[in-house]
Amino acid sequence: MTTQEIIANKESIYFCAKAFREDANTLMLQLSQKFDFNLSDCGAWPIIVYKTNYNNKGILNPDWTFYLHGSHCRFDNLRTGQAIEVKYTEKPEFGCLDGFFFFNYMQTTDRFKELSNWFIDHLNVYTALEVLAEEGTLTKKPSIGSGSYVFAL
Repeated sequence: MTTQEIIANKESIYFCAKAFREDANTLMLQLSQKFDFNLSDCGAWPIIVYKTNYNNKGILNPDWTFYLHGSHCRFDNLRTGQAIEVKYTEKPEFGCLDGFFFFNYMQTTDRFKELSNWFIDHLNVYTALEVLAEEGTLTKKPSIGSGSYVFAL
């Protein structure tokens, strides 16, 4: 995958990244409302979230489940099969783009399956994220931990 090919498809990639950000933020807001915790607070997952699920898995609502693992939360839609992986430590912004998780989002979201087919695999997504951050379509911000992450802002 060349830089020119990535730039030629930047509008589609950006649109997908914005949709991911909106979906991720919406689901995290619903999770915080269900378990009554503040998304801006630092620290580990609130204990109340762990206490109300089985093996770090739980039901958010009739359509969505959640699975806590480390600093991530994976949401799965029971009707559509859509998967959204959120990095909790970047709170209160949950639109952090990881090439593997972002590719999985594309593959499981009907309107972005064609884009996932164009990428072929998640390694190309990592490349595209870096190219689009360098040229200014996506935004790179320092991580709360170390390194940096790419967002669609």
